[in-house]
Amino acid sequence: MSQQDAKRLIQDLHTNAVLVQQINSAAENIVKAAAAAGYQVTLEEVSAALKDHWQIDDPDCNFIRLSEAPGY
Repeated sequence: MSQQDAKRLIQDLHTNAVLVQQINSAAENIVKAAAAAGYQVTLEEVSAALKDHWQIDDPDCNFIRLSEAPGY
């Protein structure tokens, strides 16, 4: 995906409810895959762990729920 496509995807998340649901479902599959591998984590815990791993200090930043981009 080009950088331009990535930016268009983020913009579409603000107007395309079907795409939002598909993205959110994909995020929920991360938790299901983790559970299948023996991990007991929630979506929020995975998000917090990713922010910590990437050293993101913004408490409003939400990487797992891409449809809830910071600043919108």
